[in-house]
Amino acid sequence: MASHEKVQLISPGQVRGLVASFAQGIPLDMSSDATQKWIGLSQEEWAEVLERGPVDVVPLVRAQQALYHGHFGIAPDFSDVQIPARRPGLGRLLLFPLSLELSKVIAVYRNLNIQISFPDDGLDAALYWNQRNPQNGSYAIWVRDRQDADEELKYLSPNFIWDNDYTTETLLERLWHGLVYFLETGNHLDKNKTTICTGSRTDNRMAPDVCYSNNGEVIIRWCSPNYYSAGGNVVAREVIAL
Repeated sequence: MASHEKVQLISPGQVRGLVASFAQGIPLDMSSDATQKWIGLSQEEWAEVLERGPVDVVPLVRAQQALYHGHFGIAPDFSDVQIPARRPGLGRLLLFPLSLELSKVIAVYRNLNIQISFPDDGLDAALYWNQRNPQNGSYAIWVRDRQDADEELKYLSPNFIWDNDYTTETLLERLWHGLVYFLETGNHLDKNKTTICTGSRTDNRMAPDVCYSNNGEVIIRWCSPNYYSAGGNVVAREVIAL
């Protein structure tokens, strides 16, 4: 555009039309918490919403169906799964079929020759509580599409996250997230940080955490409920879920 051309700014009528169009797209079943997070978006985050526009989830769903079929030998039907409204910055869709178990995910890691270790007391039996569980039905979540755990949640202990009702990854979700990331990129999550899976906990309020060690192993440990990393390196991962 030539420098002498005058740019016509948005008119009041266009503002009203834009707001009305946006309002028609708001899902009426959105939770109060999700609504408040949209209200609190910064100018930069709103710019991202307008730039990206709506997300076509069909290719994302089909890609994960293919992963489940290829590595678990199942053909999950996600046609009835409700996809949560996505927020800017949380653009990685993860899907979980009915009855998916930790032991099956860990078996796929080992089939792919990925070393994985966990406490001797086991995992399934030790976990007393999960925010979400595919034993109750298939579901979908959105998480941040980045290699290391969320910078936005650093310095927060498991107790703080639980007491303030954050929605974060469970252990199963983190392991599936890591598996999808590896199958797509050939790389591993959390090479520089550790994810505290505060979407899960034991009966004595210990949270599992997961990292990828320097010796090439995915390591699962228990984290104290009051622990937080002074360096911000042991962090939860935020989730959008229904």
